[in-house]
Amino acid sequence: MLLSFSAFAGAMEDVLTAYKANDFKLAVQIAKPLADGGNAIAQSFAGSLLMDGKGNLQADAIAAARYLKLCADNQKSKDTTKGECLFVLSIVYMGQPGVPEDIPLAFSTLWRAARYGNEKAIDQ
Repeated sequence: MLLSFSAFAGAMEDVLTAYKANDFKLAVQIAKPLADGGNAIAQSFAGSLLMDGKGNLQADAIAAARYLKLCADNQKSKDTTKGECLFVLSIVYMGQPGVPEDIPLAFSTLWRAARYGNEKAIDQ
């Protein structure tokens, strides 16, 4: 297990290095395998970056929704991580390119984010 944690820590360090260098495309490329492997932090990171589409990364709301849903449903997610994923996912459901608008789902997702203590959701 230490090797797994060590490998994860190294990969997340690479994600953060790419992010700090404004290479958002590389950051997502590194985060995706971790996210696909079930890591909630990587799911949150990939989903949020894909939603924003900053710098050299094209926004992809469909992929963002996929990773954010994985994070929100991940039993290993901490409440703060789950709340952040749900908050961003509620924005996706409000209507983003490629994702049909679903206001009732957006509000129920926002409510779930607030239940997990997400301050941005609580303020809405």
